[in-house]
Amino acid sequence: GYGVAALNLMNTGLSGMGALYLVAMPILILVLMGKRAGIAAAAFSAMVAVVCAVLMDQGILIQNFRETPSWMLVLVTIMFLAVTMSILIQFYRFQERLIAQERHTQADLIQARELLEEQNATLEQKVQERTQELQASSHSLEQRNSELAIINKIQQALASKLDFQAMIDLFGNEIMRIFPPEQGNAQNYSA
Repeated sequence: GYGVAALNLMNTGLSGMGALYLVAMPILILVLMGKRAGIAAAAFSAMVAVVCAVLMDQGILIQNFRETPSWMLVLVTIMFLAVTMSILIQFYRFQERLIAQERHTQADLIQARELLEEQNATLEQKVQERTQELQASSHSLEQRNSELAIINKIQQALASKLDFQAMIDLFGNEIMRIFPPEQGNAQNYSA
C-alpha cells in the first residue's frame, strides 16, 4: 500500500491519489491490526506527506500541474488523516468498551448462575431436613396420642367401675393391643 502511495506521490505529488493512499492505509491498518498499529501508520503517513512536501519545495519531486502550494496540500492531507483517525479511534474505543462490558456482564451472569445453583442445592437440603423433622414430630405426636388414649380409657374405667380387677384387665388388654406379644412368649397373668 505504501509502495503504491510512494509511486503516486512521485508522479503527481500530494494532489493525486498518493495522498488518498496515505489516508487509507492507516484506516485499513487500524481496522485490521488494532489501535496502536493504526496510530503508528497514521504517524508514518504524516511523515511521508511532510517528506513529500519538502522534496517538492526543493524541486526534487515534480509538483502537480495545479498551482496549489505543497505545504497547503500537506496540511489538507494531515488534517483529513487526523480527523478520520480520530473518528475511527473513538469508534474503536467504543467497541472495546462494549466488548469489556459484555465480558463483565457474562462474568456476572455466570457468577449469579453459580450462586443460584448453590442456593437451590441448599434449599433442597433444608426442605429434606425439615420434612424429616416434621415426620419425626408427627410420629412422636401419634405415639403421644396413643399414650393419652390409654390413660383416658383407664381414667374412664376408674370412674365407671371402681373395681380393681376390672381396671387391671382393662389396662392389660390395652397394653396387649398396643404392644402385641411375640408368638410363643405370650403369657396370661390374669387370675
